[in-house]
Amino acid sequence: MRSTYTLFAQHTVSATVNNSAYGTVSVNGSTVTVVPAEGYFAQSCTLVSGSATITQNGNTFQISASSDCTVQVNFAPKTAVSVSFSGAAVSPMTVYAGDSMTLPAAIAPDGFTFIGWMDEPLTEDTTEVPDFYSTTYTPTGNTVLYALYSFVDA
Repeated sequence: MRSTYTLFAQHTVSATVNNSAYGTVSVNGSTVTVVPAEGYFAQSCTLVSGSATITQNGNTFQISASSDCTVQVNFAPKTAVSVSFSGAAVSPMTVYAGDSMTLPAAIAPDGFTFIGWMDEPLTEDTTEVPDFYSTTYTPTGNTVLYALYSFVDA
């Protein structure tokens, strides 16, 4: 896949990809926008020809061209990780490292209210309310999350 745009009739910016099965690119002025395929991300952008500086912001690359140039967007596979849940009847999930995931709710035992998920288990030495996640979580690797419940005083 190749996309081209002439910037102010001075310098032409063209963009290619390392593998068209991994995603697509489009060029508008000095901006290259990428759309990764499922399971891939835009890892980097390489100057193939010409003269330019390249700045990446997520799935957008700004090209400051000082001559006609071609850049190549390099896609790479994301890393799949497993998120398991302890202390509740919730099935493990496979997600991508670095991607935010929506956390499942847990059914609390009688006399308790489900609060959220912690990335460290409570111990006998726990004296303060731990940090917990209630709606989303971003794993960086294989992870076990622990259910946090609060006693309901009847």
